[in-house]
Amino acid sequence: MAGRMVAGGLVLALAPVAGLAALAGMALVGAGPEVFTVVGLAVFASVLFLGLLLCVPRPHVAWGRWSRAVLVLGVEAAAVWQVSALTLNPLAVPPAPAGVAGQREWRLPTGSRLAYVRIAPERVTRPEPVVFLHGGPGVGDLEGDSAFYGRLASAGFEVYVYDQLGAGRSARLADPRGYGLARDVADLEAIRRTVRAGRLNLVARDYGAQLAAAYLAAHPGQVARAVLYSPTGLTPARAPSRIATSAIPLGPGALPHPRTLAVSALLRVDPATARAFAGDRELDAHLALLLRNQAAPACPAPAPGPGHGGYVALAGRTTPASLRNDLVRTAVPVLIVKGACDAEPWSDATAYRRTLPDTRLAYVGNAAPPGRTDAYLDVLRTFLTGGEPNAYPAEEPPPATAAPRNARPPQRVALHDARPPQRAAGWLTRLSRRNAGSWPPRWLLSVSKTYHLVLGILMRTSLTLPLAAAALAALTGCAAVAPNTAAVPARTDTQPSEQDKTWMRTIHEGNLSEVQAGRLAMGKGTTKQVKAVGKMLVQDHTKLDTKVTQTATQLGIQLPTSPSKAQRAEVVRLRGSSGQDFDEDFLSGMIKAHKEALAATKTEVSKGSNQTVKALAGAAQQSLQQHLDALEKAQEG
Repeated sequence: MAGRMVAGGLVLALAPVAGLAALAGMALVGAGPEVFTVVGLAVFASVLFLGLLLCVPRPHVAWGRWSRAVLVLGVEAAAVWQVSALTLNPLAVPPAPAGVAGQREWRLPTGSRLAYVRIAPERVTRPEPVVFLHGGPGVGDLEGDSAFYGRLASAGFEVYVYDQLGAGRSARLADPRGYGLARDVADLEAIRRTVRAGRLNLVARDYGAQLAAAYLAAHPGQVARAVLYSPTGLTPARAPSRIATSAIPLGPGALPHPRTLAVSALLRVDPATARAFAGDRELDAHLALLLRNQAAPACPAPAPGPGHGGYVALAGRTTPASLRNDLVRTAVPVLIVKGACDAEPWSDATAYRRTLPDTRLAYVGNAAPPGRTDAYLDVLRTFLTGGEPNAYPAEEPPPATAAPRNARPPQRVALHDARPPQRAAGWLTRLSRRNAGSWPPRWLLSVSKTYHLVLGILMRTSLTLPLAAAALAALTGCAAVAPNTAAVPARTDTQPSEQDKTWMRTIHEGNLSEVQAGRLAMGKGTTKQVKAVGKMLVQDHTKLDTKVTQTATQLGIQLPTSPSKAQRAEVVRLRGSSGQDFDEDFLSGMIKAHKEALAATKTEVSKGSNQTVKALAGAAQQSLQQHLDALEKAQEG
């Protein structure tokens, strides 16, 4: 009897996992929301019924068997009704956030549409504008941030505060796989060009510091100064190629919610399908609810502004492993600011301090709300106007600080990922640290970990397809027939191959490098031919890279945020060259680079799989050949 009860309990625990796996399997083979939802609920109901039968022993007397049947069917009906209602009915979605005073919209060449506010003095006296990068990712407060950072306009700065792609009042992507650090860096560079600034002053908070660091590594010549308040660490995070929720999806009762569990399973299979099932506004509401469920912070903090970015917050953020090495070579002055009430650990600030060559640390005490105090604004204004704020010299934090000293172990965060736990970035980590030991409770973390493990095993071993096929067979009355996964229709669209991805990354690195080299030629070239070729490279490779970035976003291909190591070394060599030597070095280097790019592009045209990428390669081949001809002609002349 005891063994039967244990078996029944295990089957009951498996019911939601089996339902989610079947739901994901149906989505994997291309079923729509109406189909995969019904299949998932049917599998859940079937496994639940089996578990109830095992848990409730079968009496010997007839009335007892009837009572058992009524009990099992009653519990089954109540459970299935409740889960179905929660799964099929979206949570109440608040109205879209209203616009803020002075709100405008950038329509960038990257395809992003970003809401922003510009604050400027009557007479701009500082040539480099200030751009604020909010945290999260996906948690912005356009109204509050523009009111606070707009006060820098009194020092003669133009100030731009914007919601990053997928957050706040900015546009959302149809495919959540397009979100990521590389896209944010590309958007920031497009913003710089749009506002026609030679260089930017970057002011960033928590996750925004990662964005600032990645932009600084990719475009060191375009940053005048950078300020990082309570920065998130440089540790590489999960790759966004497999988007997964990074926290336990909670409902109004602060417990796992069937609908958000379904979304987390769908995100593993096809983020676009997840978005079709639960739209952006619904996930935004869930993120806001999750933030409200935090325990009270150690210090008063401003309430988060409306319009969170649910899907962009759920996207994994890749911090390139080479980022530290790239930052070591930058010479941009950087100020790191810490306060007593920071949620990010002191060790994260120390990592930036040790990595960046020209950096200093300021401590602004425990005034509230953190990140919006007069003390912080004074330090910010002093540094951006060329002064040196009072530096905090010690490696260890002050005794009064409430911030954690070191990053907490990653297992305190319930990752929706079957891979080994890794450190999560942004609001999730902050949430875990603030509530360590209290919320989420240990039992909930254990349940979530077990769920992730079982669901991950099912997906990794492709058992979702047989489950889906079996569910279809059962629904059509053919349960006696063994499931045949070969009969399940596959997607007909051609996914990018490794060859496609490699070419996209290679051509993107080349574009970044050759734009930098072209700009150098425009300024340092000694002949009209060299200057003209440099201008052509800047214009053409900028246009080409815009198409490459857009295509990569559509196909979910993660692009690097900077040129390759060899390309960066070549740009450094050109910067140190001058006169006729520069002309010769530039032409010979660009001829070699274009020959290599042409060879890689011809390989993609002949061996690529995805038609969109091959078409882009065909257009790039013509442009590269024109560049090579012009370079060789300039070298001969």
